[in-house]
Amino acid sequence: GELPSSVGPEARIVGAVFEGIIFDDQLVDSVLSVIGRRLRCVKEELPGVGLPDTVPPPYEDILKVDNVLQTHGSISARFGDGRSLEALIAGLDEGHIDPLSSPFLRFDVVLWPAKGYFALQNRRLLCVKQHQENMRQRGITDEVRVRATVLPLTQGFVELMEADPRYAHFLRA
Repeated sequence: GELPSSVGPEARIVGAVFEGIIFDDQLVDSVLSVIGRRLRCVKEELPGVGLPDTVPPPYEDILKVDNVLQTHGSISARFGDGRSLEALIAGLDEGHIDPLSSPFLRFDVVLWPAKGYFALQNRRLLCVKQHQENMRQRGITDEVRVRATVLPLTQGFVELMEADPRYAHFLRA
């Protein structure tokens, strides 16, 4: 929505809204922290077997940006260091930044079977997706690809997300 008229141009967005739930930056950071801890160390039991099965390790992949989904309904217009999203989009559009080779544009994604890849860096993803759209508008049909570390989704992680309504909507699509 629009900012109240009492809010000047120096105002900045400090959170996210996803499916009607408001997340401040601190909550988003804590969710991402929990995600990282859970994915690195969770062990699961196979149904009906009772033997532990180690969660597969993260792996590197190259993904079409169109196949990567966002985990926030809205995001800040600036990066944490104050740079605008528009500056990154312009750098991509002008060819100064290569989305496939730029370390800044390497994504951590969670693979949720039957739902897709969910990026944990939503501002960067939005910029690369906008770059893809800008290319299409100019008649360029190349598909933009990005490097990603694919993190496995574990049953323990799903249970964690569903245990608290603030988390339950975080990765649902």
